[in-house]
Amino acid sequence: MSANQFILYYFIEFSNISECLGRNLFCYVFSGKIPLTMSQIEGLRYPQKLVHKYGAKAGLLMQVARCLPEIPQMPMVVSEIGEQPGDFLARVDKDGIPWPRIFRSSATVELCGYEGIFTTCVVDTFKGQDGIARYFNVDGNYKLLKDDKEFNQRLEDLVRGIAHPQDERSLPEADRDYFPSEINVITAPLAPCKYTGTLIKHPNRPDLYLTTIADSNKSKKEGKLTLQYNPRGRFYIFGSIYRNIIRLDDVPEDELKTVTGWHDAIAKILDPRWVYVIEYGLMPATLFQVHYFKPIHRPDFRFDCRQVGPSMPIVIGVTDKKGQDFEVVFEFTRQFETDLPVLYVCDLHNGFWDCFREDTEKEPQGYVFTDGGGILAHRDVKALRKSKLALIYPDGIGPRGLNREGMVVNVVSNGREVRIKDKVTGEEIS
Repeated sequence: MSANQFILYYFIEFSNISECLGRNLFCYVFSGKIPLTMSQIEGLRYPQKLVHKYGAKAGLLMQVARCLPEIPQMPMVVSEIGEQPGDFLARVDKDGIPWPRIFRSSATVELCGYEGIFTTCVVDTFKGQDGIARYFNVDGNYKLLKDDKEFNQRLEDLVRGIAHPQDERSLPEADRDYFPSEINVITAPLAPCKYTGTLIKHPNRPDLYLTTIADSNKSKKEGKLTLQYNPRGRFYIFGSIYRNIIRLDDVPEDELKTVTGWHDAIAKILDPRWVYVIEYGLMPATLFQVHYFKPIHRPDFRFDCRQVGPSMPIVIGVTDKKGQDFEVVFEFTRQFETDLPVLYVCDLHNGFWDCFREDTEKEPQGYVFTDGGGILAHRDVKALRKSKLALIYPDGIGPRGLNREGMVVNVVSNGREVRIKDKVTGEEIS
């Protein structure tokens, strides 16, 4: 396995990660379904003392609160490594965190990935009619417990399960042996936001943001809205009408512009060489989470003529002028025909996660996503972060010439536009 297939597992407190690599202390590598390559992570800047003590989610939010207090966040209490669940929950009660409460992980490895891997729970509670029994509501599933003692025990077990992810087997099998035995736990009030969203800035285009918004009171399948944004212009809907159920007029555009502006402010206090994933709420505007997404990579060439139109994809990833050869794959269950990197052509909403199975021979280095409205779920962000190239088409139709399993294509991309050629015929595919 080559060096850039390795992953830095645990970050320890030196001036930067490259020094950690040089000393080779507590730096484990493994070959599981990794979030980033070592070459991408080396030299990453982040608030080390906060992240190493409180984990990535909490540490980054604390840094934002310290440097950018004008960005609103929900109050939170964070467990310390070695702290007993009962003592942690007593601190939560002392700080007056109201119900319902959200309990989530804060692991160091979440600096650059692992969205959706660790457990997150929304918990609510109230007394029964007799004033003794207590209802325990976890993610909408109610249980009637006989008294406060049983309730406290259930809550401690929940915290313990989040803090010890290996016990819950919530990690990919290949990664379990390389994680610490304990991670931090965050408890915060459930935000009263009408909408929740995820936002990324394009790593190759300084003028483009992409966000997907969901209605907090509906299932994510019932209502979403995906938008492109250029600060010099306005928000534009991306994707098919049936994927964008929320009306743009119903979303507070001023709040959304404010949230978009948070990205660059946060980048300045963390690492301005990167773009980030921002999880947020609207009505009111609230910051939930920050993750490193991708290093900024600006292209050094343009195409002679531009391709424009409503069906053109969002392109993420830059090749050189000669491009990159790929083997085209539609089904990840078959044998690969070449040793080339895989370009996986798939419907965003229909089973593309097959490529993340642990028994797959190799992972895609490029994606052609069709029906791209609603993008930026956890698995989507994971795929975009790890891939060298991603073409996100707004509707259910991708390049019509990509129609044969195993065909070899050359792809040239400048992060804004793309050219695809059939290597056998030399014909350009559109």
